[in-house]
Amino acid sequence: MQESIFIVYYVFLMFGIIVGIFRFKIFDSAMRIVLLWLFIIAIAELITYTLLKTEQHAQKYLVFHSSSIVELILVSSYFIKLFCPKKYFAIAMISNAVLWPTLGILNIIYLQPLSQINTNMLMLESLCIITMSLYFIYRVLKNDSVINIFVNPHFWISVLWLILWSTTFFFWAFIRILYRSQWEHIDTIMNLQAFINLIVYAGIACTLLFYSKKNYSFDHT
Repeated sequence: MQESIFIVYYVFLMFGIIVGIFRFKIFDSAMRIVLLWLFIIAIAELITYTLLKTEQHAQKYLVFHSSSIVELILVSSYFIKLFCPKKYFAIAMISNAVLWPTLGILNIIYLQPLSQINTNMLMLESLCIITMSLYFIYRVLKNDSVINIFVNPHFWISVLWLILWSTTFFFWAFIRILYRSQWEHIDTIMNLQAFINLIVYAGIACTLLFYSKKNYSFDHT
């Protein structure tokens, strides 16, 4: 990844965090999870980039293993808060807190140790978040009480995450094959992935900036 691209999209990432901190009090609980997700992403991205620059490739896999588990917990919590019925909320949150760490640890023990990139979890993460995003978008479109979906901040978060993890799914599905075949355009693909991240982080920052509770009328009880 070119350093200039990383700097630009990291600036958008930090802008979203700063906006979120200043507007934290007006966010609902689900949107606060988005802010926490941005914070975790910022830490993971910075550590990973630093390790890559210093050629500490083995250590970066530890970041991938841990961050994917944390991301799955946070994003799942976000969607649970949005559309899980109240009577199942506690069970869903407990299951969420247990399931993803368990799968991550099992993947480390039996399939992909910390010395390898955790493509299994990254692919699972992508598929699960794509599914949850699509389901929430479907629920919003189906809900007659939502007059204008385009002013609903959670609709935009779901769309942006759908874009992010759809491209991430294909990126991680083929990245190892492309590296092994020494494909000449691998750097272009990595820069394209970084550019998509830039768009998503900028979009989330704008969503946080223009967030308003009155635009959120989705009934998830």
